[in-house]
Amino acid sequence: MPLVSRTFDQLIDFTRTSSATFVGSNGLIQNTPQSVNLFTFTQEFDNAAWAKTGLTATANTAVAPDTTNTADTLTASAGTSARNISQSGGGSGSALTLSVYAKAGTSNFIQLFHGSGSTIFADFNLASGVVGTVGAGATAAIASAGDGWYRCSITFTPGTASASRVAMVSSATAVYNESWTAAGTETILLWGAQLEVGSTATTYTRNFGGLFPPRFDYDPVSLAPRGLLIEGQRTNLLVYSEAIATGWGPVRATLTSSAGTSPSGTNTATKIVEDTSTNTHIVGGAITSGAVSTFSVYAKAAERTWLYVVSGTATAYYNLATGAVGTTANCTASTVAMSGGWYRCIMSNFTTSTSFYVGPASGNGGAIYAGDGTSGLLLWGLQLEAGAIATSYIPTVASQVTRTADIANISAPNFAPWYNQSEGTLVAEYSSFATSDVTSKAVTASYDGTSNNRLMIYLFSDTPAFTATVGGVSQAVLSTAAVTANATVKSAVAYRANDFAFTSNGSTVVTDTSGSLPVTNALALGSINSSIPFNGHLRSIRFYPTRLTNAQLQALTT
Repeated sequence: MPLVSRTFDQLIDFTRTSSATFVGSNGLIQNTPQSVNLFTFTQEFDNAAWAKTGLTATANTAVAPDTTNTADTLTASAGTSARNISQSGGGSGSALTLSVYAKAGTSNFIQLFHGSGSTIFADFNLASGVVGTVGAGATAAIASAGDGWYRCSITFTPGTASASRVAMVSSATAVYNESWTAAGTETILLWGAQLEVGSTATTYTRNFGGLFPPRFDYDPVSLAPRGLLIEGQRTNLLVYSEAIATGWGPVRATLTSSAGTSPSGTNTATKIVEDTSTNTHIVGGAITSGAVSTFSVYAKAAERTWLYVVSGTATAYYNLATGAVGTTANCTASTVAMSGGWYRCIMSNFTTSTSFYVGPASGNGGAIYAGDGTSGLLLWGLQLEAGAIATSYIPTVASQVTRTADIANISAPNFAPWYNQSEGTLVAEYSSFATSDVTSKAVTASYDGTSNNRLMIYLFSDTPAFTATVGGVSQAVLSTAAVTANATVKSAVAYRANDFAFTSNGSTVVTDTSGSLPVTNALALGSINSSIPFNGHLRSIRFYPTRLTNAQLQALTT
């Protein structure tokens, strides 16, 4: 079985349709930028994201310019018709560049164009590598990518947002109307479509089902890499998460915006300062009651070093000098150390009341005290989310914001070259935000796109476990000792028919000597098509196309 060496973008089909935050290598919270490529499914021309007229697209038929077997074949339909694939993207006013890698099949010519009935088009001869006719509304370029491939591009300024198209044409001198008569056997090869703002075609960026990249997270204090961050969908139910003085009312306190450097490295922290009354000194407001929720806020000590959080009967105190949790009631409380002396203070596993409040305290349990009119602390990044754990920060302004799920898979054609259906060993290193928030959390699974056929390493509550399932029927279930939240775990499973073995962190190997193997076609990372999301970090995944010995499993996980 050949070795497979691929970059992350080449190997992983990743989807997230919204921006999301992560801790960068500098220890600061930052947002994932939107991709420079405004197309989705940029190599999967058979996908429904590409509208097709007068032709069909067949996936993964040839070697692409990046040496993967991911190029697609376009085949003309018989008869007289326009023949193109199209996808919308890009607005008006700014220069756009449309590009695609193309290779001659039995046909030699393509046309790139934008809009309908316009002069934004250019023709390309894939046999000679020459630009043909160019409309008055575009400039065009062609560059060799080796092995008969060319990167063809046009630059234009669109009048309105509209579809961009790649068409098969009969010559390099076609006019805008690309209709022609085909026998139904004419083909070209395509790979790597890109639409971007700007007047040149920059380095190709692959997108799968979304315009936002995966997140590789770092420890905010040590700056050590923590791995690929995978989370399920969550919504921040609080508005004005950073503009606290704009969105929330202080009670017996004043709020000052831009009062310090926040965990994002920007001057967006808000300072809450107590008045001189003997009472609580808080900021907050109304929320929807009744849901099991998690509240979090980033806080930093100033003159006051204790933070107080309350929602109904749930209360928690946090020492911002040490990060220690003080007195709690009707909730679970924790802190996460951030850079610059900040802590993320988390109150979870509580049922929300009709309001929430946060503010300084005089000490542990000292929510009510006589203020001096000048003392306070810094706040940033309010978040309330349904669920028993805190996930990554979701910034909001005037409305609630949803961060969509991270979905990562290794699927065709990148799965088959290295996977062995008859036996193998799968090793995962990972850590989870929490271990008991839900019953099951998928770490990684060889599966067929469903839950009916899979070999899965997962967390069952706080216990690393493995299951083999064929046709929806369990074949083997193995588990090891419980682990704690945020602890690094190494788990390994070895399999073949009637021979399963599993271990975590070098523990005694547990086995099952009966059970069949499923036929699978993909490797899921951190969820099963966004269900049972892992909510944590995947540090590494390794596969060996043989059933390693039990002693080797222990060695790999120690």
